[in-house]
Amino acid sequence: MSRPPRLGPYAPLAAGCYRDDAILAAGPDAELLFYRSLAFSADSASDGWFSRRQVQVFGLGLPRLQPRVDALVREGLWEEVDDGYRVRGWLKWNRSAAEIGLSRKRDRDRKRAGFQSESSSLSYRIPDGIGEESVGIPSDSLECSDVSPKSVVESRHDTPRHDTVAIADRADVERLCRHLADRIEANGTKRPTITRAWRNTCRLLLDRDGHSEAQVRAAIDWCQDNEFWRANILSMGALREKYDTMRLQARRTANQSPDEKAAAVLRMAAELGDAS
Repeated sequence: MSRPPRLGPYAPLAAGCYRDDAILAAGPDAELLFYRSLAFSADSASDGWFSRRQVQVFGLGLPRLQPRVDALVREGLWEEVDDGYRVRGWLKWNRSAAEIGLSRKRDRDRKRAGFQSESSSLSYRIPDGIGEESVGIPSDSLECSDVSPKSVVESRHDTPRHDTVAIADRADVERLCRHLADRIEANGTKRPTITRAWRNTCRLLLDRDGHSEAQVRAAIDWCQDNEFWRANILSMGALREKYDTMRLQARRTANQSPDEKAAAVLRMAAELGDAS
């Protein structure tokens, strides 16, 4: 049986999202607003960002809207940025607006190239005595792209899905890579080499996952101060892979006693084994 046609933009949603700790803590009222924000972000191609006024639009009809917003921010499902909000980790699971625009441009170019090839086969010779040129469709009439390659390249959300493009020097990336290497070395482990893969992973943590430099630095300090995680987070790749797991554990253990924290570490070790 063929798959039904896709009717428009969509946002991927994990089948077990209702079991997420942050969703449960935010409550069912905030959960509905969160799902609406996913739909709005996909429909508007906003890279997961929306203004406070736009919240009023996709939250229309929901009573007590502000407490729902406060719950999503409190649980880290939304982040307050630029006089609005951003869905946590949107660019980790969704293509950026720049990537979507570039993909559409390539598709138009492919179709245009096929049309040009087809039209050239229909050209004909003007009768002798008039001219020797072949007549076809002027190429100018086929220009239909509305995406500027320069605008795509310059967009800060134009993040390739594979490590194939040279990474420009970025001070925030260098600071975070050096900080993680310093903390690992300070804990008695051989200092790791900061590679191109490290820098690319760090860039993805900032640009695609939507974390600030301060948040990533705090995560580095937390994991390197934690007896369990310091032995397992020995690279930028491991930090990114376990970021959300550590964030949730840090929230759960924030108000625990020393004995409870020690028990939580043992449970984490039993559940996860050796973190990569």
